[in-house]
Amino acid sequence: MQYLKPKKIPKSFTVLVDDREKKAWNLPYKIEKKRLITGDYTIKGFEKIIAIEKKSGLIELLNDLANGYRPTFERFLKRLSQYPVKVIIVEDTLSTLTISRALAHIKRKSKGRARLTSKSIHYWTADIAAKYGIPIIFVGKGAKMDLLPEIFRATFEKANEI
Repeated sequence: MQYLKPKKIPKSFTVLVDDREKKAWNLPYKIEKKRLITGDYTIKGFEKIIAIEKKSGLIELLNDLANGYRPTFERFLKRLSQYPVKVIIVEDTLSTLTISRALAHIKRKSKGRARLTSKSIHYWTADIAAKYGIPIIFVGKGAKMDLLPEIFRATFEKANEI
């Protein structure tokens, strides 16, 4: 990707993946499975500093924001916000088509009880960033494998500054 400055991605760290994660990312780092308290990924030696939460798509994020699950998700966000370096990565885009499909799925699943709209999706992602200090990064399937190593490298560098 042209807009990313070429940097040597360090190979000297090990990514820890929560042992409950069903479809772990294929990253260019050494990977170990371990039960994590918060989040799906961290870097070995930085377990109390870095927490990376993976959402397999916009539908998973919307399920967490739907009324029935929201209190549980907000408790999770409070825990995640305690980490100095944290991020939620959603394997999807915020395109109009993706949002429409996800909202239709949530409405079917909730039998019409879910009151989410495209505006509420933008509201909640902004609210999570502002209220909890947790950035949400949307990575479409095409860019995912280019961006994930960069995100892990950046979190590793940030954690080393702390």
